Amino acid sequence: MSASGRKNNLLVAGLIVLIASGIFLMNKGSQLTESLDAIEFDDQAILERAYEDVRNSEEFPELEEEQIIKVFDEDNKLIQSMTLLAGDEINDEDFRKLVNKSTLLAEYSGSKVYRLDR
Repeated sequence: MSASGRKNNLLVAGLIVLIASGIFLMNKGSQLTESLDAIEFDDQAILERAYEDVRNSEEFPELEEEQIIKVFDEDNKLIQSMTLLAGDEINDEDFRKLVNKSTLLAEYSGSKVYRLDR
């Protein structure tokens, strides 16, 4: 075999090794990525479990939602507002009468907006 034939054979062998190495590394890289994804999933499961444990703990009572009631006049100027915890009733008799005389305009995100029509 001539010297140029050997060089060609070495070049072909080198290319085969290089291609095989690339394929091997690509497969290992995807396996590594899958392993990292699994670890992130486990971390997420751990966080979800810890959150549920804290929510169900007797040391942390349920947070009560607030309800904001705002009453505006016919010129859209705020007359009065009040913040209540969920389930509470309006204890202020004057404010209750004001709300009862008013028309409910909107209710969103724990807030109620009324307009007093005279």
